[in-house]
Amino acid sequence: MALAASLLSMGCTGTIYPEDGGQQTPTFLINSIELAGTTIDDCNVSVAEVTDDDGVDDKSWQAAFSLDDGGDPQSLPADDGSRWEQTLMIKATRKSDGQIFYKKATITLYAGSSSGP
Repeated sequence: MALAASLLSMGCTGTIYPEDGGQQTPTFLINSIELAGTTIDDCNVSVAEVTDDDGVDDKSWQAAFSLDDGGDPQSLPADDGSRWEQTLMIKATRKSDGQIFYKKATITLYAGSSSGP
């Protein structure tokens, strides 16, 4: 069987903070990252050991992480506006037979523009 967990989308939320009161182009800082996806079969999914937000072993999953340098499992290093990379392991345990599958998601945040990084 093919690897059961697949990363479908990544959504980001953030706040724009003008560094100089609005005289220059503001910096966009990311406050949180949410990963969401589906599996081929009903699975129990965790991302970086954080369990699926809906708590159901089914074919969809999601997990949110705060970029706040906090102490809880869903806290990742804060985005300071420079290049930043985080690798998260996605673990799916198939409900029917207990077989375990892994995927690795690497997220890179960096200063860029609409014309490219």
